[in-house]
Amino acid sequence: LAFFAISAMCGGIMMAIFFFLGSYHFDMFGNMRGYAYTHIPLWLFALLALFSIFASWLFSHLGRERAEKSNAEVEIVRNGKMVRINVLYDTGNLVKEPISGKYVVITKMNAVKKLLSENEISALKSRNIEELLKYKFRIINAFGVEGSGKSYYAFKPDGFFAENKKRRVECDVYVALSEADGLFGDSEGIANPAIIS
Repeated sequence: LAFFAISAMCGGIMMAIFFFLGSYHFDMFGNMRGYAYTHIPLWLFALLALFSIFASWLFSHLGRERAEKSNAEVEIVRNGKMVRINVLYDTGNLVKEPISGKYVVITKMNAVKKLLSENEISALKSRNIEELLKYKFRIINAFGVEGSGKSYYAFKPDGFFAENKKRRVECDVYVALSEADGLFGDSEGIANPAIIS
């Protein structure tokens, strides 16, 4: 629906520009001769072509810069301990903590194991929900692209730091733990890039 709506809107804008730019034309003496929907002066065509080339270059440059920054190293602090992990920025990660509405960064459990106590690790392995709630863990439900549901246990770190335009920023997120090591490819976690904005 969004794709068709945006396509229709862009098509309408292009038609409107074509109509207003080509509605009238002037003869060599500067007299307006009426409607000529297919007439756009050569200088205007060249100007629009140059603008289109510049716009295409600008968006491709911005897109390339974002693609290069699709992976980033983040720092997670909890209980006086700190780990650095490599996360994949993916706008497809729309998982949020249901009560606060904060974004959830899903990580490999082994990558952040250092931040967990022995009791927490034991409770996670046995899926002891009551014990995990004592440590302020939250239950996060998420759906994959194939539609299957999955539950994760997430904690609120004392600090979550990432880089945004060469500036270190603190992100207000939850960190969910996954035991599926192959879920993120070469990365150790997945996050929505909106967490750094």
